[in-house]
Amino acid sequence: MKTIKSKNEMAEFLNKFNWDYFCTFSTSYTLTSKSARRAVERFYDYFNQNYGGCNIMWATEPFDLKEGCHLHALIKTDPSMLHSIKNSKEALTKAWRKVTGGSDNINKRNQIHFRKYNPKLGANKYLIKYSDRSNADYDFFFGLNQHCKDKSVGFTELSQIPSF
Repeated sequence: MKTIKSKNEMAEFLNKFNWDYFCTFSTSYTLTSKSARRAVERFYDYFNQNYGGCNIMWATEPFDLKEGCHLHALIKTDPSMLHSIKNSKEALTKAWRKVTGGSDNINKRNQIHFRKYNPKLGANKYLIKYSDRSNADYDFFFGLNQHCKDKSVGFTELSQIPSF
């Protein structure tokens, strides 16, 4: 039962942050866990350099009927740099397409599907549901530190993030 407890602790921890979106990332090519990690790292770096930064908690989700995976993430963007939902969605999509080899033109396979984050809907639990699989990968990248609802959680506490 340690895994269940850890997943619940992680889900509770994730809801301490003011996320903007729950997102699903897809590409036109097969992502492995390793290539998904590299893509998210490039995405995070590109977004931080070009759009003022973001916090992201991401996880891979393996496909059931084919090889590879896709990604889910909770994202918070910097509201001082991206003044509207439209601007933040466009910037996130452009960054994802840039780092995954897509063009600025619409490519339905290099997409981000956005859902406004609502802490009551369970996206925090969905994000970590495959975290105990051997082929799973997940990580936190925090470029913004001012967006935690729970003022008791700071960057010193991030080293104490519940593990799975």
